Amino acid sequence: MRRNLPGHADMARELFSEIRSNVPHLESTVIDGPEVYALHFPEQNGLQFPVDVYLDNGDELHISIGDLFHCSWFPITQRIKRDAVRDGVIGFMEGEWRLSFQERKLFGWSVGREARFQCQVEGKWETIGTDGLPWDAGLQEPAEEFTNNPDA
Repeated sequence: MRRNLPGHADMARELFSEIRSNVPHLESTVIDGPEVYALHFPEQNGLQFPVDVYLDNGDELHISIGDLFHCSWFPITQRIKRDAVRDGVIGFMEGEWRLSFQERKLFGWSVGREARFQCQVEGKWETIGTDGLPWDAGLQEPAEEFTNNPDA
């Protein structure tokens, strides 16, 4: 693990502030340390899964949604990467983005799964990030989707 660079931590602080200001009704904690800078939303009323966003390895932005999904975007210096993380985290917490899972099977045996972080673009689900086995050999089971229900 590399130490986070001071300028990168400032970009993360700005990003975390943008996220928090868009979901002020949700409880969150900022963790500010020399090795990691993180924003944590615990599971709570209005959020079915804990959500973590953090800066790691100097220039990588990571999103974790419970045990369901983990993905990274880098470098943090690219505004488009920060915007994708911001939009994805807020969109998921507001119930507008989803996680779609595909189980991979070979001769009836599960060989893993792929999680897709998705948003709707012009009425179709578009994958913005993936976690797991991103190969397609025509061996997948039907998809299973998870969307946060902010009213739960």
